[in-house]
Amino acid sequence: MRLNCIMCGKGFEATRSDAKYCSNSCKTKYSQQNKKVKEKEEIIKAEREKRDKEIIEQIRKIENENDTLRLNINTCENAITQYKNENVELRIENEDTSKVLSQNERILRMSDVQIFNSYLRQPMFSNSKMQVLEPTIDYSALQQYDIFGYRERIEASKNYLRLQVNNLKTDIKANEETIKLNEDKQQSELSKIKRYETQIKTNMKRLTNLDNHRFTQVETKPEIKGNFQNSNRPKIDPNKSISAAELMNMEFDVFTLDGVLGEFLGNLERYMLSFALTGDSGAGKSHFSFQMANLFIEYGFSVKYFSLEMGLSRNTKNLIEKYGCTNMDIVGKTSLGKFRQDAKKYDVLIIDSFGKLRAKPDDFDRLRHDFPNTIFVSIFQKTTAGTMRGGASIKFDSSATIDIQLRDGERIAVMQKNRYGTQGWEYSIMSDEITKRKE
Repeated sequence: MRLNCIMCGKGFEATRSDAKYCSNSCKTKYSQQNKKVKEKEEIIKAEREKRDKEIIEQIRKIENENDTLRLNINTCENAITQYKNENVELRIENEDTSKVLSQNERILRMSDVQIFNSYLRQPMFSNSKMQVLEPTIDYSALQQYDIFGYRERIEASKNYLRLQVNNLKTDIKANEETIKLNEDKQQSELSKIKRYETQIKTNMKRLTNLDNHRFTQVETKPEIKGNFQNSNRPKIDPNKSISAAELMNMEFDVFTLDGVLGEFLGNLERYMLSFALTGDSGAGKSHFSFQMANLFIEYGFSVKYFSLEMGLSRNTKNLIEKYGCTNMDIVGKTSLGKFRQDAKKYDVLIIDSFGKLRAKPDDFDRLRHDFPNTIFVSIFQKTTAGTMRGGASIKFDSSATIDIQLRDGERIAVMQKNRYGTQGWEYSIMSDEITKRKE
């Protein structure tokens, strides 16, 4: 009988009905091919299990962080209630104190005779018989008033009342200051709640992304969209003149990164693309650089991160985990020479900070010209005067300059300069939203 070989597809004369191969060579090839398929399936399965394990662990940590944030919010709300209740009690106390203060000030405004008549007139004793001074003070009563030394008592009472008035005013002022302090504390707690809620919102986005990522197909060799060897831009000598027509016929690598942050960065051109990040200490430059790293990784670029400030520390690990940057290379120490070597191998180099290279200011611009298809993201520290360390030339040489600011606990990225249309925009790093657009 005649059958078709399941390996090569050619027909062959078979002696058995269950024959599958036309030759031993096809049988061996099919076996080898089937083995490779199974090996690939095993690799994909192992990769999927590893990925799912990592994702589940990240989800657990994020959910634990959200639980802690919710507890913090509850603590803040309890503190706000406590401050409000305390202020209610202080205001009631001030109302009662103000009544006593008003009464004492009214007494101090009275004449001695009025004070005697209203407060110090008492039963008089003569020959064991009670005599009460008449309500209307006449001359004879004033004589008794002097005789019995009431002037000294009135003056002593006035001095006592003056002391009480001062004390009452001090108490009212102290309560008012405490009320103001409690109101400030309430605002501080409300700001904390806002930050915690923003972080929970960001974490929920991360959970959604992780959940979606679990159901994406595992690729053993993912396609790299931005591989520098496949750049569409022809290699030309910038010192050599070309015609305008030649320039018009050129293709350029223009792209926009995904998400809100991608919109903030603008419609980018790869050629000599560089970002300069600056900001005060603790403002969030490192956080933002890892956020950018994740964006480039997700787009398909090969990324290397130079963690020269923090090194390969626990903080670095936490940032890698927080922003999902596991698919990049990272180093804790380098030199300018090694950095230049890596510029030949990677699509994106991110360095924190450029000053650690001990390079000259013009080295930054030289990197852009020597490696025009490599994207550079460089963090620059600020001087005590608030200027960018390394000189103003870096700001002019970079394609975009982003200043990271800390405002009321919010990390804000301000696009100070951008050749790609978003200059003047502001982006909230914590809430992942554009807070200001400048057309």
